[in-house]
Amino acid sequence: MKFEAIELWRVRGNKDRITSETKLMGTLDLIPIPSGRAFLMLPVADLIATNAEHRKYGIMEIPPLSRLDINIRRILELTKAEFQQALLINAGDTLFISRQGWGKKWIHKIKKI
Repeated sequence: MKFEAIELWRVRGNKDRITSETKLMGTLDLIPIPSGRAFLMLPVADLIATNAEHRKYGIMEIPPLSRLDINIRRILELTKAEFQQALLINAGDTLFISRQGWGKKWIHKIKKI
C-alpha cells in the first residue's frame, strides 16, 4: 500500500539524546508484519538503487525485508490500531500519527495514495 509523506520525521537516537532528525517527503510503502503491526518504509526503489551501487563495487547485495533492509528503510512502526486506521481510510485522506520521546512530540502527516 502506498502513502505520501506530507510531514514525516525520521528520528533516531540513543537513551540520552536524539542523534538524527530528518524531515522526509515523497512516497512510502506500508509493509504489514506478522504481529499485526506495520512498518512505514522508504520505497523499494531505494533498495534497488543501493543494490545496484553495491554491485558496481563488489559489495554483497541487501536482501529485501532482511534485518539490514528494514533497519535502513524503516521510518515508523505503526501500532495495531494505527495500522487498522491506515487500512480503512480512503485514498486522498490524511492520517495523523503522533510520537513522543526525548522530551519532544512529533506529529507525522501521511496521505494515502
